[in-house]
Formats: sequence, C-alpha cells, structure tokens
Amino acid sequence: MSDLQGLPALSLQDNPLINPPALPHGAPALDIIKDEHFLPAIRWGIEKAKQEIAVIRDTKAVATFENTVEALEFAGEDLKRIVGVYGQFCYAKASDAFQDIQDTVTIELTRHANDVALDEKLFERVKAVYEQRDQLFLTEEKARVLKDAYLGFVAGGAELPPEQKERFRAVDERLSEIKEQFEKNTKNASEAYQRIVTDEAELAGVPERAKDNYRAQAEEKGLAEGSFLILLKPYPEEVLTHCSNRALREHISRAYSGACYHDAYDNSGLMMEITELQHEKARLLGYPTYADWAQSSSMAGSVKAIRDFLERSLEVYKPAAEREMNELREFAKKDPDGPAELKPWDVAYYSRMLKEQRFNFSVEETRPYFGLL
Repeated sequence: MSDLQGLPALSLQDNPLINPPALPHGAPALDIIKDEHFLPAIRWGIEKAKQEIAVIRDTKAVATFENTVEALEFAGEDLKRIVGVYGQFCYAKASDAFQDIQDTVTIELTRHANDVALDEKLFERVKAVYEQRDQLFLTEEKARVLKDAYLGFVAGGAELPPEQKERFRAVDERLSEIKEQFEKNTKNASEAYQRIVTDEAELAGVPERAKDNYRAQAEEKGLAEGSFLILLKPYPEEVLTHCSNRALREHISRAYSGACYHDAYDNSGLMMEITELQHEKARLLGYPTYADWAQSSSMAGSVKAIRDFLERSLEVYKPAAEREMNELREFAKKDPDGPAELKPWDVAYYSRMLKEQRFNFSVEETRPYFGLL
C-alpha cells in the first residue's frame, strides 16, 4: 500500500478502519478503534473513492445506467463505511483529541463531495443517461436511482456557470465548518452542565433507578460520598416528570432550553450566519428561499403544500391541545403545593400525575418489561 499524506504504509495496514477484522455482519471493531485512526482512514477512503470515480468518469464507453449511475452508487463504499463509524463517534462522548480532528474531517469530506458534484465530465455522463431514461425501460427502483443521481448533481451546483460554481463551493464549505462548530457547541454545552445535589430530599419523587444513576455520575467525578450529579446528557427526564422539587425542575428546564445562548458556547451568531448562507445557496440554485430548495426534492414537493397541511392540521389539533392544557391546569390547581400558574417545567410533571390517576397506571411499573427505557 502506498504512502498517503506522508503516512507510512504500515500505519494504514494496521488501521482497523482500513483493514477491519472479520466480525459478524461487518460490525466495526469498536474495541480497538482509536481517535488517531480516523483522519488517516478518511483520507485513505477519499483517495480510494476518487480513483473509483475517475474510472467511471474517464471511461471511453458510452454512458449507460450500469457503467455510470449504478457504478457511482457503489463507488466510495469504503469511505461510506468509515464515515459511518466516524459519525457514531461524533455523537458519543468524544475525547478532546477526537474533537480536534472534526473540523479537518468536515472540510475534507465537504471538498470531496463538491469535487464529485461539480465534476463536469462526470455530470455529462449522468445527464446523458438521464436524458435517455424513457428509452431505457428501467425498473421502478432503477428509475428512482437515476432520478436521484441526476437531481443530486443539480442540487450540488453541477449546472451553474463557472464563477457561480466557485462561490457555491465556498458557501458550502463555510456552511460545513459552522454547522460542525454548531454541533460541537451543542454537545459541549450539554456536557459542561453539572448540578450537584447533596441533600437527597431535593430529589423527592425521583425513581430510585434514576437516583442510582446520579450517584454513579457523582462517584465517577470523584464527588463526596452521598452526592448526586445531574447532567444534561443523558437528559434527566426523571427530574422533570417525577421530582416534586419545583425549583430543581425549573433549574434543569432553563439550563436545557438556554444552552448555547449567551454562554460560553453561544450559537446565536452561528445560527444567523447559517441562515444567511443557506439563503445564498438556494438563490444560487434559482430558488427564492432555502425552504423552497429543501422541499423541491421532498415528498411534500413545495413549501405551500407543507403550509397548507399545517394549517389544516392546526384546525384539528389546536382545540384538542387547548382542552388538554386546560385539564392539566385544573388538575394542577388541586395540588395543595401546586403552582399558581403552570410553567414549562410543570407540564411533564403534572401530565405524568394526571395519566397515572386517570388510568391507574405507573410508567415505573412497566420498566422491568422494557429494559432499554
């Protein structure tokens, strides 16, 4: 195996993402995959995908469904597999070393995707097959694959003039960068939050299984014996649904809903930039808004169709929702310690109580039958 990005061949051969051990159903070897394996493996996957796509693009044979569209479906399989594992690590509790490579990975994957989408010769072959679609007598499945491939290139800027292609590429790369930062901020804000409880009475009503988790989290952080540690990830649902301590419910609710806003991980500026760039991207492709572009290939088909559906639905579900909320307010008033006004941090708590009273049913009693809940 040849060198890649200055890395010795042996390091690639020993990489379990490049040469995965044989496991049932192709499962990744999560026990031996390390942070430092990802960047070399993704770069290797990109280079391999480029070679496979170059064969499709540069062949002298007339473009057909099989040698162009179908071949593209299978090109880059190794890269897709590696990126699939990478995505799982992104959503797990990634280390600082892993987070350090995320920006690089994002921009390199985006550049690769744009290289493919903006490749004129490759698009010419896909377009040639698409223009013959009525004479090819394709199965319904193949016809859909062909349509998706063609529209994917168009949505990727393949039909834009050269100067607009460069701007499209720049916008897309910047969007990838700031979306990655947005996700990292969201993840880091959730992980940064800690609520330490030293008096178990503050957790009145919380199920023992949840308190055991909070104890374990406190022990893991080296807190004093008898402490409870509440984090936002995993989301402390049991506090909102079971804890009679309204002040604690409010604190958790505000922390969760206020994450990434005017704090160390503020996403408000990124949100504005994302909105502006998405609008520019849509306009480059000839759509009035990003919503119009996003729905052009969806089942709904248009923004108007979605709005019409929502308006019709609103006429049905809003009266029912208002009745339920009024019932909940009346139920909360019967609680001697209930609030004068129902707030967001009260809804889950009293909803659970109302259901249990109305149906003589306890969610906790069913949990032994649903081990993953």
